[in-house]
Amino acid sequence: QLEAFDEAPLVVNSAHLKTNEGLKEMFIVLTNSTWNLIRKYTALKKSHETLKEEKCRIANDNISLT
Repeated sequence: QLEAFDEAPLVVNSAHLKTNEGLKEMFIVLTNSTWNLIRKYTALKKSHETLKEEKCRIANDNISLT
């Protein structure tokens, strides 16, 4: 499930998570991945809004042509 955060597969070593350094690294990876997801979501949301506006403009143009 962690692979959904990044394009590269994420390998989790359970022994590595038992150390403070390992937990710190995993937290950093998860934090960075979360920010990447937020950026992707924001970009998709902007794209969707642009498409909605374009559809409204086309609909208005079509109405004015009739």
